[in-house]
Amino acid sequence: MKNFFRLLWTFSITMLVMLSMTACDGSSDEDTNQGTSSGGSGTTSTNRTITIVNNTGYSIYNLLIKPSNSSDWGSSLSYSTISNSGSLTYTLPASISNNGIYDIRFGSSTGNYIKYYFTITNGMTITFSSNDYDDGSKNPEISIKNLSGVSFNSFYIKPSSATDWGTNFGSVSNNSERTITLPFLLTNFSVFDIQMKSSNNTYTKNNVTVSNGMIVTYYPADSDNSQIINPVIVIENNTGYSIYNLMIKPSISLDWGSILSYSTISNSGSLTYTLPASISNNGIYDIRFNSSTGLFVKNNVSLVYGMIVTFTSDDLN
Repeated sequence: MKNFFRLLWTFSITMLVMLSMTACDGSSDEDTNQGTSSGGSGTTSTNRTITIVNNTGYSIYNLLIKPSNSSDWGSSLSYSTISNSGSLTYTLPASISNNGIYDIRFGSSTGNYIKYYFTITNGMTITFSSNDYDDGSKNPEISIKNLSGVSFNSFYIKPSSATDWGTNFGSVSNNSERTITLPFLLTNFSVFDIQMKSSNNTYTKNNVTVSNGMIVTYYPADSDNSQIINPVIVIENNTGYSIYNLMIKPSISLDWGSILSYSTISNSGSLTYTLPASISNNGIYDIRFNSSTGLFVKNNVSLVYGMIVTFTSDDLN
């Protein structure tokens, strides 16, 4: 009987130990799961922020941020207003990387305040002051002169180091010129790629060293597709008279043939002419115009598509 009770007692103790171990395992699993959950939430990336302090003297609003090598400001990140001497914390979108280089812009009643080529770090405080006022005088201006023989529907400019062409600066008609202000500072970038687009072709100049006030001229030879080159020349009239009735003949010929254009060019004006297929690139030709005072003629001109031919009073025949 004693042996029976001894066995029963031993069995009971064993079962209690096993139940205790099972309970411990369950508690351990729960703790582990809770730890994983907590750990998971702990590793979730928090929203990155910047704080703007406004010491400009004016209320500022309409926050815009773009990569410094892009011409596209994109859409407003916030329309909130910061009163002078005030501050505001902004949550940054995922597209803005930590320690990335950006341009930051605010509007005001007196104009824009811009910080160029600025490194943005999560949690940083950025102070705008009157020194950040931007009236555009810091930015370079360039002019695009279109002597390609076609109208450009759009054009783009970017630092050569950038891959994104950015925003479209608009159209440039054939035989016209357009001036734009670049949204860059030459202290940060000086070499640019400039691309013009026509209805069926592109015209790209790479690694252009830009200076303020420079004129970038596009000719047919600047076509990216050499098979699509318009045979044109540009006539500039500095004769002192209006000229008209363009005629061109090979210099070895005595026959002027028919009039190629009846268009009139006023004094100090210019006009782009599309040449007939019979006039070859690099051929030697004579060019003639009528005027109220007589004929203006240039002899033995080596015509290159896209070239500018200037008539002056010395060409009066």
